[in-house]
Amino acid sequence: WRVSTHRGIYVRETFTTTACPVDTLEHGEILVEIEAKQIDNQLWICHKDGWCLASTQLRDGTSHDLLSPRMPTLRTKTKKGFSRGKRESKSSRQLLKIRDNNASVP
Repeated sequence: WRVSTHRGIYVRETFTTTACPVDTLEHGEILVEIEAKQIDNQLWICHKDGWCLASTQLRDGTSHDLLSPRMPTLRTKTKKGFSRGKRESKSSRQLLKIRDNNASVP
């Protein structure tokens, strides 16, 4: 996750806005999720230093996002070391092969 709000966010002891802040994170800082909890209209992310409010649903139905999800880059081992990129599963390869075969049928 990446802090997306320019004001930064609080790190709290537990997953509630009434919990004491133990630290703050600045815009652009990255944190690694250990656990996530959806509490009513709030998504909380636990990381090594505590809990952060990731997003909250406002009364008008819009979402206020304080953290942006970041997808980890897969690293696959090759003969020359590690390479980054998307790994394709056997089942997705089979699905693509079936689609290709069906596309060639008149």
